[in-house]
Amino acid sequence: MIFFKEDRKQSIESLEFFFFLGDFYSYLLEKNETENSAIKEFVDVIKSHYDWQFYKIQNYANSLMDHVFWQSRDFYLNRMQKFVSHELTGREFVNDFFFKLLNDRKEYSILKKDFKKQETLELNPKSHQLSKIIDDFYLALEAFDEEPEPDDSGFLTEDQLRHSVTT
Repeated sequence: MIFFKEDRKQSIESLEFFFFLGDFYSYLLEKNETENSAIKEFVDVIKSHYDWQFYKIQNYANSLMDHVFWQSRDFYLNRMQKFVSHELTGREFVNDFFFKLLNDRKEYSILKKDFKKQETLELNPKSHQLSKIIDDFYLALEAFDEEPEPDDSGFLTEDQLRHSVTT
């Protein structure tokens, strides 16, 4: 099922072109030591086109990230339920959840450049924005401290972390 504006083939080509433009723009910035205004304008045009391409591929790239996180949905739900029911300590929850979240981000980084694999993926519309929901826990996980000092207002206690999971 397609739940983004362009068809799959066009989305994959747009994503590939986005990465090409990014590499090309980076190369131009690295190698450009001229004061020639025409060259500088050309580099600016490439940057503008790169930004426009990002706008075009953003929904498709998000759907790829959602796909990766969707594959792990049972794990995330299980850990959240166990944490909320006090079967896991804050440290156990943070370690498990954080490790899986980082692994899923890494898998997404690989997938978004694997254009052949993207052709065969079954993207599920139910996964829409799951990665955003899970990824939003990143800061809470980083802010967790098993034994925060009284003046450490930037850290979360286990009870505060548990509350953030339930809300």
